[in-house]
Amino acid sequence: MLDTGDSVGLIACSDGISPDKEEIIHEVENNFYDMGIKTVRGTIFRPELGVAIPAKERAGELMAMYSNPEIKAIFDVSGGDVANEVLEYLDYDVIKEEEKSFFGYSDLTTVINAIYHKTGVPSYLYQVRNVASEHGERQMADLIMTLKGESDDLCDIGYDFVRGHKMEGVVIGGNLRCFLKLTGTGYMPSFRHKILFLESFGGGEARVRTYFRQLKQMGAFDEVSGVLLGTYTELEAKGDVKASDIFMEICDNPDVPVAVTRDVGHGAGSKAIVIGKEIELED
Repeated sequence: MLDTGDSVGLIACSDGISPDKEEIIHEVENNFYDMGIKTVRGTIFRPELGVAIPAKERAGELMAMYSNPEIKAIFDVSGGDVANEVLEYLDYDVIKEEEKSFFGYSDLTTVINAIYHKTGVPSYLYQVRNVASEHGERQMADLIMTLKGESDDLCDIGYDFVRGHKMEGVVIGGNLRCFLKLTGTGYMPSFRHKILFLESFGGGEARVRTYFRQLKQMGAFDEVSGVLLGTYTELEAKGDVKASDIFMEICDNPDVPVAVTRDVGHGAGSKAIVIGKEIELED
C-alpha cells in the first residue's frame, strides 16, 4: 500500500521519451507531489543517438527500483518497440520477492506478461501519463485510491458480450502486436484457462486480421476460457470494420466467449486491466 511520503519510480524500458515531452513528465510528477508522493526518475528520455539506452542498463535501472525499499510502485512512461530487450536481464527472483506494483502499457505488454509468467506477480496494463491528459483529475483520483487500496475504480471496466454470457480466468495479453513478440520465447504465459485481453493502437484491418490469425494458428483459442477485446485505435478511426467482427470470423468456435470493452486501450481516458489477476465477467 502507498502512503503519504512514499516514493514511486518513473522508468522507460521501451523507447526513450522524446525530450519535447518533458512538460508532460513534470505534470505527472506534480500530480504525485500534490498527493504527497515523491517520484524517482530513471533514464526516461531518448539519448542523442539511438532510441534508448542499452537494454542491460534499462533492466538495471528497473531492478534498482525493485530493490529500493522507498519505492512502493513503478510506472513505465514509455512505449514503442524495444521493451522486450530487457527481459533476459531482469532478476525475476527479486521481482517475485518484492511484489511491487508495476504499471505500463503498449510495448510494456512484453514485460508485464513475462513478469506474470516468471513470478506469478500481477501488473497493471496502464499508462501513467494519462494523469496529465484532459482526463487527468479523474485518472489521478482513481490511481491514488488504487495505490492506497481504498478503491478499485481504476480497473472497474464496462463490457458487453458478443458471444457467450460468462468467462472467468486469469487475464493475460495486452497490446496485440507486442504480445505476439513473446511467441516462441520462454516469457509467453500459458493460454490454458486464461482470459486473453487484446487491444491495438496501430494497424488497419489487414494487420489486425493477420495477428488474430496467428493466435489461432498457435492454438491459443483452443485453450483460453474467453477473449476480451479492448479498443483498436487505427482500425476504429478508419471505420470500415469492427475488431470484434474480424475476431468472430477468425475464431469461429462457439464455445469461446467473447466480450468487448471501450474502457481499456490507448486512449487518454483508458482505465487499467490487471495482467495476472483472476477475474469473472458475466452478462
